[in-house]
Amino acid sequence: MLKSYNNLIFLIISFLFLLKLSNADDDFPFQFLNDQSNQVIFFTQSGFQGERFVYDTNMGYVELPNEFHNNVGSYISGTTVCFIKWDPFEQHQIYSHRVNGNYSSENNFGSRIDGVYNGLCKDKIW
Repeated sequence: MLKSYNNLIFLIISFLFLLKLSNADDDFPFQFLNDQSNQVIFFTQSGFQGERFVYDTNMGYVELPNEFHNNVGSYISGTTVCFIKWDPFEQHQIYSHRVNGNYSSENNFGSRIDGVYNGLCKDKIW
């Protein structure tokens, strides 16, 4: 009897954990200017500080403005996008609801980024 009770408790806890995990995007802590499902906010400094540029997926491919070119310190992503460096060609896949407060120093790609486009990274873009 005790073993079946423990199994039932385990199942309930597992179910609640999976339910919470499946609703994780509902608790995304950052608010966007418009629809949080289609924007990425870039910052020139780590810790979401400095100048701010908002990319919207309706913009298609965007070459980052001069102050962000090779100078993204942090970002907040509400959608799946691809960060790109043209020379040498390099891409970084960023998925929906990802946040990085120190992007330039963690993998150094923030100091090399040229542009961004909506969706998954591809071997051939055009």
